[in-house]
Amino acid sequence: MPPPDDSPRDLRLVRIDVGAGDGGFRTGFIPVRVWLTSRVRSHNAVISVRTTQDSTQEAVVRVNATTTPGVVTPHDLLVSINARAERLEVVIDSDERSIRRSLGRVAGTDDSLPPPANDSLNLLIVGDVPAAATTLSQPDPQQPPSDKATPGSPWRYLTVSVARPDELYLAWLAYDCVDAVVTTPDALSKADPRAKASLLQWVEGGGSLLLVAADPGSLWRVPWTGRDDLPVTLHEAAEVACAADLVTRLRTQSFETAVASQEGDPVTFTTRTRTLSLTDEGRSNGWRLHLATEGDQGLVATGPYGAGRIGIIAADPQRLAPTLSVEAAKTVYRFATATIVPSARIEDLRWAGANGAASAFNPFAQVAFESSQSAVTTALNADTGDIPPVSPWSLLAIVIIAAALGLLVGPIDGYLVRRRSRRGATTWLTAMGWIGMATILAVALPLIMRSGRTTINSSESVDVLVDDPSRPGRQWSTMLVALFADGPIEGRIQGLPEGSWVRGVSANDRWWGDDDISLSPLRITLSTGSDGTPRATLDDIDQGQWTLRTLLARSPGRESAIRATVGDGDRATIAIDGLGSCSVAGTGVLRSPLGDFTLSFEPVDGGILAIVGSFLPPAKPKRAEPADWWSGSYATAESELLSTMPGFDRRTDSLMERIRNADRPSLVLEGRFNASSSPLSIEGVDPSVVNRHHVVRVRVAFPAEERFIGLLEAIKAGSSAPPSKESP
Repeated sequence: MPPPDDSPRDLRLVRIDVGAGDGGFRTGFIPVRVWLTSRVRSHNAVISVRTTQDSTQEAVVRVNATTTPGVVTPHDLLVSINARAERLEVVIDSDERSIRRSLGRVAGTDDSLPPPANDSLNLLIVGDVPAAATTLSQPDPQQPPSDKATPGSPWRYLTVSVARPDELYLAWLAYDCVDAVVTTPDALSKADPRAKASLLQWVEGGGSLLLVAADPGSLWRVPWTGRDDLPVTLHEAAEVACAADLVTRLRTQSFETAVASQEGDPVTFTTRTRTLSLTDEGRSNGWRLHLATEGDQGLVATGPYGAGRIGIIAADPQRLAPTLSVEAAKTVYRFATATIVPSARIEDLRWAGANGAASAFNPFAQVAFESSQSAVTTALNADTGDIPPVSPWSLLAIVIIAAALGLLVGPIDGYLVRRRSRRGATTWLTAMGWIGMATILAVALPLIMRSGRTTINSSESVDVLVDDPSRPGRQWSTMLVALFADGPIEGRIQGLPEGSWVRGVSANDRWWGDDDISLSPLRITLSTGSDGTPRATLDDIDQGQWTLRTLLARSPGRESAIRATVGDGDRATIAIDGLGSCSVAGTGVLRSPLGDFTLSFEPVDGGILAIVGSFLPPAKPKRAEPADWWSGSYATAESELLSTMPGFDRRTDSLMERIRNADRPSLVLEGRFNASSSPLSIEGVDPSVVNRHHVVRVRVAFPAEERFIGLLEAIKAGSSAPPSKESP
């Protein structure tokens, strides 16, 4: 928070809040809330936030603001911040004056900008959640330093932020700076309906929400008004007999030290609590009950909600022990949280505390620091790295001009000056003339002699979830864009997915590298949509000659035209529709309850036909290990790209849960295709003089028939593929 505004002027800056709640945050998109007021009259202002995006560019995010006399009003901006950024500049330009504040985190001088907490689990608690903040934040024993790094507990570093219901944000991506949100139905019922809808939109698109519904009443259903109800039944409070070790046996699953039972401990205990049971739809979609009681009921339920995950706690966690127990509450909260947070994130956090050293000196902590960087790097190199080289004639012209400049300023200039004046009084004037002439030629000649054209390469990763084949599925996308300028360009990029939020990325971003800002800033304007929620518009791109700018755009969920349906014949085939005109770019993978199978693709009647090939014996996925991050090796298998791409990394567990645990068989198809045309263009630039290439990576989750599962069983039984060794 900057120092208070003591100016006698009418417009006043009250404070600036960075990040969700009052604790740390993950880097990426984070909310910045600027509080303004005025004494006498209202003022119109423009709030701008400038921050580092990656190693090549900055961003300036702007929003229009209006003050009300005597009222302190918050104004929200959603800003993407780099993990290494040490300063955030806030400028408020109004009809009265300009206010500038610089928030930094330079040790010993300015700590107004909270540090990133990528190597810790970040939880946002909304409202008064019984015992959650006090029990979750209890420190774990420190893991002693060791020469041999071994994964530890993800709870070693934990950041818990607390927010009031009226402080929730209206932008769905604002919650992406936390790992999970913990709240109660009562707290959500007090939130702004738009903020509540944005929170659920984030959960549906891959977020994690833990709902504590221990209080009596029906408020727990309020958050889902206008949406599909949760596929669970919450029963009224009753006396329930529980085993004494009901909670303690969960400790190892929550990565806590197991508790040994003591002689003389009671065998059972009784408590008054609510219970949960699953509906048929819940069992079909992969929901699970935990802490089971009598009558096919339980005290905790977790499962997918859209492409995200939700956990529901029906009991007061402190009472799930023979006596009122803080340890019981901590175990239940940690178990439920670890169940809904993506498993890849939990694994990264376990490596983050691998050797007990401080984060700044711990190479293993960097696994969690930029966990999706390997996917971004691989996708940029594989899909968008086809950039035209600079013409060798242009380079030769620059060399000749440089050599000519040396001759002109040196011996030639000296000869001419000696001819005109023995004292050399005009040497500096002639030298400036030669330099100016050479500069003009160096700029003009390459523009004439260039070989490569302006190029827009893009790679769009699309997640599609089809719950019911009779209804359109939901789609989320992450698009990587590489824009190469063969000459100075200025214009707006058109064709990005609707509602996209854009940030700068770089294939060469490294946590230990220094920023070398070489591009003009991205300029993003925030406005309010028809539904009252924020919208982001990327302004004109200003880019110089022979420069490369790489961007990442994430879009919210929307109805999808992409469908995947199993074939009717005796062959195990899947028809994919709605991709548009695409050509096959390689093989794919089909993930099923029986395991993984290879896929080959054939274009058929405007669609794609996927043909199931051989069974892939199970093998532990090869993930980037700490040594890879330390050395800068970012090898990512093609089949794992969609699991680690930003946004997709949060949805993977939800989609796979439908395969592993659902009563109804489900499939996940992954493939890569070359689009015949690119949706992107630059405003004011003739598309005919721009090279454009678009790659589509698709992951579709959809229900299957028992007949198709039988075909897969036959393929698996007849597979002659040798077993593969598990990765260490």
